[in-house]
Amino acid sequence: MKLTSTRLWALCILIAAGCHGSGKRQPNPPPPPVVGRGTPAVPPKPLAIPDRPLSPARLPDPLDDKQSMIPKPPSASDMALPHRKEPATGLELAKAGPTANNVQTIGATETAIPDARAGDTALESMRQQHLNAVTAWSKIDAFDARLTRRESINGKTTPQEVIHFMFRKEPYSVRLKWIGTEGQGREVVYVQGQYGGKMHIQPTRQDSAPLPPLRMAFAPDSRMVRGKSRHDIREAGLNDAIRQIGSTLDIITRQPNQRQRLRHLGMVTRPEYVTRMNAIEETIPPGAEELLPQGGKRVIFFDTAPDSPSVHLPVLVITHDHAGQEVEYYCFDRMTTKLRLTDADFDPEVVFKKK
Repeated sequence: MKLTSTRLWALCILIAAGCHGSGKRQPNPPPPPVVGRGTPAVPPKPLAIPDRPLSPARLPDPLDDKQSMIPKPPSASDMALPHRKEPATGLELAKAGPTANNVQTIGATETAIPDARAGDTALESMRQQHLNAVTAWSKIDAFDARLTRRESINGKTTPQEVIHFMFRKEPYSVRLKWIGTEGQGREVVYVQGQYGGKMHIQPTRQDSAPLPPLRMAFAPDSRMVRGKSRHDIREAGLNDAIRQIGSTLDIITRQPNQRQRLRHLGMVTRPEYVTRMNAIEETIPPGAEELLPQGGKRVIFFDTAPDSPSVHLPVLVITHDHAGQEVEYYCFDRMTTKLRLTDADFDPEVVFKKK
């Protein structure tokens, strides 16, 4: 029997309908397996600092993925600087953001410039804290720690980074290894006066795409480097914050009318540390610093735990610009000072040998 074109089309439709079994649509194939917050089922290579007991001044950090040992970064809301009523300084600074519920100021602060003849106890307290920091720093030859960093460069906020930070005083040596989700695997080594006086960088595949991740070297003041960080690697570590406070104290000694540039916030509670921290706020006038042309405020928090390796040192620094926007956040924790770092620890040929 010959099939007409109409019957042929009807037969094709019936066959197609029968392929779906009672006319019901088959479910879509299951998606590939994932674990955690959408991370691949195969975890990345572990890159974090080897586990060790934390200082009594630290809280253990929750981990997104215990196999990769990459700590969950603190949220920006937890790091917000509490707003305070400021003394008359002549600077029109906006609020530094909403006050975080878990940030509590314990000590009293000045509300006006004290009369030097009546005794400035707050200023003396800040001088004593600076002296304690200088003394503590003088006893350290090398340290390693975890650095959590956020910066705003040319008005653009960069992603938060978690870095294994290694430092040696003589010769001045810095080694950085990115252990968080941002830039994971990137490494930088710098030794002043050696290896061509350059920063030696092992990028990630994402850094160098579409090219393969080949090792590079740049001068510390190279435009390529400064476009990625607010500060020169020769300013890395803890000494720069100590030096900055000392410099401002010297200015106040020579010019008492500059007293308002430092304010003692006293003992405060921060989410990064278990123990309370001694905080000093610095008002930066317009034009005083190249990176803050319109001025701003910087708060330096000193570790106060007597049994902590970083006691008396400025382990947390938060800077806001003239509009109250955070531009710098540097937090050091998990610090170890009783260690001996050798030349091999900062030799690019040794560090990058297996790369």
